[in-house]
Amino acid sequence: MFILILFVTACSNTKKDLSIFDQKKLNQEDIINVVSYLSQGGLNKARLTAPLMVRYTSDSVRVEFTRGLHTEFFLDSATQPTFIDTNVVESHITAKYGRYTEFNNLVYLKDSVVCYNTIKQDTLWCDELWWNQNEQRIYTTGNFRFKTFRGDNMYGRGPTSGFSAKQDLSEYTLYNSKGVIASPNGVLPN
Repeated sequence: MFILILFVTACSNTKKDLSIFDQKKLNQEDIINVVSYLSQGGLNKARLTAPLMVRYTSDSVRVEFTRGLHTEFFLDSATQPTFIDTNVVESHITAKYGRYTEFNNLVYLKDSVVCYNTIKQDTLWCDELWWNQNEQRIYTTGNFRFKTFRGDNMYGRGPTSGFSAKQDLSEYTLYNSKGVIASPNGVLPN
């Protein structure tokens, strides 16, 4: 009987005890030292590393990277000859903050965002960047700088300038930007 009373009293909680649990924390998962791979059809597409990932499962599922993130995108082996290594990094994206919303596959990055294509050696620096995974496109409005391997050096300042590109920087469009575009042999581009 004494053991039963001890068991019942040990398992009871008061309202004060329950108030310790924060309802917001119950809908939150913290993951430290994240290394995550994205694959499709058995092929590696990307690798994400981050010191902290916080996943919220309340209203709509979202993931935040409050201490920065680094993502490497692998060369698409479906478009390459079979002798190409499928783990060749084609491009990187780094930022000090990131947020991913699951329902629309949209990623928002801010604070020291850098996109670098290791094959073409083109680089984009910007204050903030949106990445639409469904369309496989990145875009930004406001301040940015874009430099190509061949010597193009373009930039945008202010809310009317912008940059839009395929996620691998292979095709891009600039809005209200300025800069220098290299022209081989003095021929102007079309």
